[in-house]
Amino acid sequence: MYQSEEERYKVFDYLLEGCQVIDEEYRYVYMNDVVVRQSKLSRPMLIGRTMMECYPGIEETDMFVKLKNCMEYGMPSRMVNEFDYPDQSKGWFELVLQKVPEGVLIMSNDITS
Repeated sequence: MYQSEEERYKVFDYLLEGCQVIDEEYRYVYMNDVVVRQSKLSRPMLIGRTMMECYPGIEETDMFVKLKNCMEYGMPSRMVNEFDYPDQSKGWFELVLQKVPEGVLIMSNDITS
């Protein structure tokens, strides 16, 4: 039915919220343009790489604990997440984590301001 992962998630490209899919090895497999802007990194720097490669120390955060629970046990979650960027700046995001066949879908809304 779909020719590629990108095509499967094409509808998410039109959302105002960030949308990303993380696979079972915590690699970025899809992200819409909103997430690319929110991430402060380029799409080629993210897609196919693990969250830990892109954001060292992320595995020690509360968000990662909730992500892991969603990944392993299918437990959806909503939270406000304080995010530390590699450039030492911070951002705050409302997150929704939901299990999908490929791993976890994360919807993000920037509430920094």
